[in-house]
Amino acid sequence: MVFLLPLIGMAMLGGGLWSSTVTHAKMLTEEVKIVMDDKEFHVVKGGMPGRNEFELVQGLPTEITLENKDVVAHEFMSTLLTRVPVQVSGEATVLSTKRARGFRVDGGKTVTLSFIPPVDTETGETMYDVFWCNIHGKHYGDAMRGEILTVATTTGTGAF
Repeated sequence: MVFLLPLIGMAMLGGGLWSSTVTHAKMLTEEVKIVMDDKEFHVVKGGMPGRNEFELVQGLPTEITLENKDVVAHEFMSTLLTRVPVQVSGEATVLSTKRARGFRVDGGKTVTLSFIPPVDTETGETMYDVFWCNIHGKHYGDAMRGEILTVATTTGTGAF
């Protein structure tokens, strides 16, 4: 009986380590939230306050949540999305153009895009992409346009 107690304790410790690892992996997900309101994009999490731009880390799992508070549909189009497979949670219409891919989000809906930003294996340089709404952000200076910088790190590229 005394011999079983250390085994039970080790099993419980192992479960605790697994739980801790799962929690740690979730913390290593880049999270960005963009609210679409009054025909404008507002990066409210993961970006610079008051600016329609955000940074991602090459190879780090990423979730972009798109919340449309308007009554009309908006689109989140990006050149970045042509280079990665994207998993979608929520209702959205997939869109493709010659140079970009994106998602139309109806008014009052929220959608989460999950993907891993590509790694530039040739140069290791920061990649620059843009995002926009094809409905209300077609022109330079429109409020439904923004920038994405995908940066490389020297500490590894997302082997989590």
